[in-house]
Amino acid sequence: MDGVVGRTRARADDLKPDPVLLYRALDDLAAKPSEAVLVGDSITDIQAARAAGVAVIAYANKPGKERALGSFEPDALITSMIELVRAS
Repeated sequence: MDGVVGRTRARADDLKPDPVLLYRALDDLAAKPSEAVLVGDSITDIQAARAAGVAVIAYANKPGKERALGSFEPDALITSMIELVRAS
């Protein structure tokens, strides 16, 4: 599976909402932001995706997260990963 990118010790400051890791993933895959989607469970995931021009699906993996994540207007909001499977 391609597309998983994480920060390295040398670049420990590359934390979301800075979109640098998304840019690196896009570059590694030779993909455009319009061809990608980020699935994330935090507000900073939504912010990073927006900054990179990438669609974002918010994953409310704990009670109470739906309202908090929804207030940042993700492209979609799910409460179970099975929803991704059903949508594909």
